[in-house]
Amino acid sequence: MKAFCPSCGVKEGEKEFIDGFCIDCYLKDHELFKIPEEIEIEICSNCQKFRFGKQWIDYTDENIEKLIVSKAESNMDIDDLKVGIYPEEKNVLVKLQIKGRKNEIPLTIRKEIYLKERKVNCPACSRLNGGYFEATLQIRFDKMQRDKERKALLQMHEILNSEREKGDHLAQVIKLEEKKDGFDVQLGSKKAARKISREFTKRYNGKVTFSSSIVTEKKGTPVYRDTFCVRMP
Repeated sequence: MKAFCPSCGVKEGEKEFIDGFCIDCYLKDHELFKIPEEIEIEICSNCQKFRFGKQWIDYTDENIEKLIVSKAESNMDIDDLKVGIYPEEKNVLVKLQIKGRKNEIPLTIRKEIYLKERKVNCPACSRLNGGYFEATLQIRFDKMQRDKERKALLQMHEILNSEREKGDHLAQVIKLEEKKDGFDVQLGSKKAARKISREFTKRYNGKVTFSSSIVTEKKGTPVYRDTFCVRMP
C-alpha cells in the first residue's frame, strides 16, 4: 500500500515526497531558503562602494550576490544561485532563483527582496573630502620636458587606479601643483606614493629621496607624513 501525504492526501508516486509529506505541502511548512524581505545597505554617495562587514567594496552583481548569501539561511544543497538587480525609484528590487536539492530531490525556489539603500560617506571619502593626505610625491626632471611630464602623469594615474582596484581607497590625488622642473602631488595614500616612486625609478632610471615628518599624534602615537622626491633624467 502506497503512503499518502497526511496534509493533502496525495499518494506517493503522484508527487515527490520529503520526510513523509508531498513536496508542495512540505514547502508550505518549511522555508528552505530564508532571507529578509528587505536588506538595508550603506552606500557611499561619493565613490558608490557599499559596506560589507568591515569593508567597503564595489557595487557589482557579484558583490551583491555575496551580500545576499551572507544574509541567507539555507536548509538545502544549493547548486546554482541567479541574482537579478532592478533599480527602482527609491529601492532596488532583487529577484533570486535558487536551484538545489533537498534529500536529493531537485528544487527551484524564486524569491523577491528589496535592497534599501542609505547614502553615507565611507571612511576613506570622509578623510579625502576633508583634505586628508599621507604623502607628497615630488617629480623632478633635469630639463623641462612636457612630453615626458604628461607621460609621467598618465602613468601615475594608471598606478593609482590599479592600487584602488586592489583595495587602497586612499590612492587618490588630493592636490597637484606644477613646478618649474616638474610637479608636486599630494596623495591620500603613502603606500601608493611609495609604489609610484619605485615604478618611476625603474622606468626612467631615476633616483628617489625619502623624508618623513610628524604632523600630529593619535592616542599618543606619532602620525607621519612622507615625502618622496623622484629625480628623473
